Amino acid sequence: MTIDDGYRDLQDIALPMLSQVGIKPVIFPRLPVADGYPAWAPLDLLYVGRALNGADSAVPSLEWRERLLPLPLEEQLMMVRKQFGNIPEEVLSAERKRLYLSDQELRSLSTATVGTHGIEHIRWTTLDANTLDETLRRSLRWLEEIGGLPIAAYPDGACSTDVAARVAAMGFQAAFTLNSTPSSVPSAYAVRRIVMPDNPEYIAKVIKPTKENAA
Repeated sequence: MTIDDGYRDLQDIALPMLSQVGIKPVIFPRLPVADGYPAWAPLDLLYVGRALNGADSAVPSLEWRERLLPLPLEEQLMMVRKQFGNIPEEVLSAERKRLYLSDQELRSLSTATVGTHGIEHIRWTTLDANTLDETLRRSLRWLEEIGGLPIAAYPDGACSTDVAARVAAMGFQAAFTLNSTPSSVPSAYAVRRIVMPDNPEYIAKVIKPTKENAA
């Protein structure tokens, strides 16, 4: 089982429940920034900002989100902020620290294996070579410091032949995606994930093997 982004409810809710059934998941948080917490993922900022502003209109469409996600990070954040108006930065900062686990909290997790989701939640396929290499180097250093594994989950599952080659050359052992990848990408760097549906019966079936499966 793999889980992205390092949200606080991972520690408070998910990990204790998974531990009870003997599952030690792999988590892919983003690296902490200067204040010890990850920076905003644009869509997280969208949902939190709208909630703080009392927005009662529909969340932007999938089409809007698909226009958003390939953009440079600063442009994504500008588009997102237009969706909820002016909220003081100190309020948003407090919400960010409430949403994500801190560096210290991630280091103290004992019931999960830690990989990386990079630094900023932006598709690696949109980064220039130098920025991607720096992201990968910093991610590896952090994983070495905390005793994590040299494995990565591509942000938004976006992978290309060049991105996978850079991930491999940097020393990562595996990388996970949500999408089909070019045939030129080695299988270790195109591990396909299956998104768990929000269905308790399906989840129960996955985590509680039948006698036939157990045999």
